[in-house]
Formats: sequence, C-alpha cells, structure tokens
Amino acid sequence: MRVKHFLTVVAVAVLSWGAVSAVAAPDAKYGYVDIEQLFNTPAAQEVLSKQEIYQSETRAELTRLQQDLERQYQELSDLRGTNPMELTAEQRGRLEKFQNDQAQFEDKVNSAQELPPELTQELEKFQQNITSVIGQVAKEKGVTMVVNKSAILWSESFHDLTEDVMEKMQ
Repeated sequence: MRVKHFLTVVAVAVLSWGAVSAVAAPDAKYGYVDIEQLFNTPAAQEVLSKQEIYQSETRAELTRLQQDLERQYQELSDLRGTNPMELTAEQRGRLEKFQNDQAQFEDKVNSAQELPPELTQELEKFQQNITSVIGQVAKEKGVTMVVNKSAILWSESFHDLTEDVMEKMQ
C-alpha cells in the first residue's frame, strides 16, 4: 500500500507541476489522467506485486525472529534474580546470544521501514515511465497541462487522457 501511496503522490506532483504557468495561459488545453486506473496496468501490477511480496516476506521473517526471541526469553527465565557474577560461561553465552538476537531484531524492524534499493530503483523507473508517457500523450493531443482526475472539482473542457496513457504503458 505504501508503494501505491508513493506513486499517487509522485503522479499528483508531476501532473500538477505546470499548474502555475497554465493559469497564465488562457488558450491552454487541459487534460487529466485517472491515476487509480493506471494502477491496473500490467507494469503497475508487477511493481505492486513485488512490493507486496517484499512486505509479506519481511513480516514472516520478523514474526519468526520475534517467536525465537520469546522462546529464548522463556528459557532465560531461570536466570532471573541471579547475580551476574555467578553466571556460568554457558549462561553468559545464552544471555549474550539473546541480547545480540534482540539487537538484530530491532535492526530488521528499522530496516523493514525502507524498501530495498532494487525495488526503489524499479519504482523510480516506473515513475519516469509514467511521466514520459503522460508527456507524450499530452503533446500528441495538444494538451498543455495534465492533472490527476481526483484534483478536478468541475470542468467543461478537460480531456481524459487515461486510456491513451494506459495503451502506451502496455
């Protein structure tokens, strides 16, 4: 879902880019693209699918690590109240392993907030493709400004470019 939100934000920013200059051009021809429909294209579905797989695998790994930590914690319960100076080498080793595993878990939780670089690059490439295709279609149709459909409250003269953009993306 984060990727879809990211793509929507990027697309809205790209589509809104020319808004200031278009206000000053009374002979401008306006168009719009339904970004939500673009998410139904095979290219978008592929990117979204990869993001969902990454999230699913990450959740599974974090769940496994959490369960392992809980198991270790239960196994270490016999050490509660023991003077640290009285721990055997084996007990200290178990305690250190638990602390290291706990730190690794925290690192994984923090790194799971970010997408892997290869997926980030693919998203950027997809964004560039969307921008390029929208620009091509707009030029072909003589449109001087394109916005996201959801940004239009009312209009008599906006041209829907969504189908043309979707065709070129496939």
